[in-house]
Amino acid sequence: MLDRFRRITSSGSYVPEIDGLRFIAISSVLLLHAHMWLVHWMRIGDPGSVAGLALLDPVLRLGGYGVDIFFVISGYILSLPLLQGGKFSYRTYILRRLTRLEPPYIITTLGFAALLYITGRYSWQEIAPELLSSLVYLNNIFTPDDLPLVNGITWSLEIEVQFYLLCPLLGLWLRNKPWQLVVYIGLLFVALVVQKWFKPEVLCLLSVGSYFALGYVLAFASLRKPVLALSPWARDLLAAISFVGIWVLFAMVGKDRSGTFAWYVLEHLNLFLFFYLVLVHRALPRFFTNRLVTTIGGMCYSIYLLHFGLLSFVGKLLLNRGWFGGETSTYYVMMAILLAACIGVSAVFFLWFEKPFMQRDWHKRWWARLRGAPATGAAR
Repeated sequence: MLDRFRRITSSGSYVPEIDGLRFIAISSVLLLHAHMWLVHWMRIGDPGSVAGLALLDPVLRLGGYGVDIFFVISGYILSLPLLQGGKFSYRTYILRRLTRLEPPYIITTLGFAALLYITGRYSWQEIAPELLSSLVYLNNIFTPDDLPLVNGITWSLEIEVQFYLLCPLLGLWLRNKPWQLVVYIGLLFVALVVQKWFKPEVLCLLSVGSYFALGYVLAFASLRKPVLALSPWARDLLAAISFVGIWVLFAMVGKDRSGTFAWYVLEHLNLFLFFYLVLVHRALPRFFTNRLVTTIGGMCYSIYLLHFGLLSFVGKLLLNRGWFGGETSTYYVMMAILLAACIGVSAVFFLWFEKPFMQRDWHKRWWARLRGAPATGAAR
């Protein structure tokens, strides 16, 4: 059954570890937003008043780091084919991004805009400019002090689009250059300095560029022979320690990067180590190749697009019904229901509105059907 939910890759080769990393990123974000929604709408002023939350609350609040992990993944998977060499067409590259990512994005954006209007939460005059800026990925520019009205989580997708446009230009310029690694590391360091001390007021590539640059360095390192020869147990132990270190170091740096610059650099070094162990040394294979883990990770785009709105809709529906009594039981039961609803609805959306667009040249076959001509092109 899980085979139906397996993503279709552009190259035809599937690397389960990447979807395992996506699982970590999306589950972190999902848990954070579900937790924050419940704390707010259940009016839990003191998380310690709910059994177990005194320990869980500070951990769950680190979930926003999952977005930065997504940025590293994007830097890695988009720069890897450029570093591998071979023929590259910028036009084909952009067309593939548009035909793969835009349909689900447009469907969800228009759907959420319609719901905001139908439910009377906002007038069309309020929704229209926000909808337009969302569709062209300019909300962060036009409304830098607020999250996008239509779907607040899409602020990060606007940054991803900026990277999509620039990534090939940098990769092609440096491809086969003997000093390309020096440039990547230099860009990473410059990005760290900009993010730490200059802190751009508008959310953009400059705000998080170090994570994309780290993806470049990872791609470069993954194409070379491994530096260390590690036994399976040493590899897995080091990866587990590094994974814990990711969240510990992030907590020390802080989302506002108020921690010291040395800790900030160490955070990136540790993140590189963790990714390198998973992608090159195949660390923790039982987790990163687990079918359920990779399936949910493979649906991360659908989950990411839908979960913000689903949490609000399902959560308010349940709270307004008053079906659960007792604050402790309510929080954990609600959390389980919210997570199940987000994953369940997203799975259906993935099958109907995302996976079909993963097939290469789907737009050519659709256009051929409209014209009544025989469909041609690759099926995958």
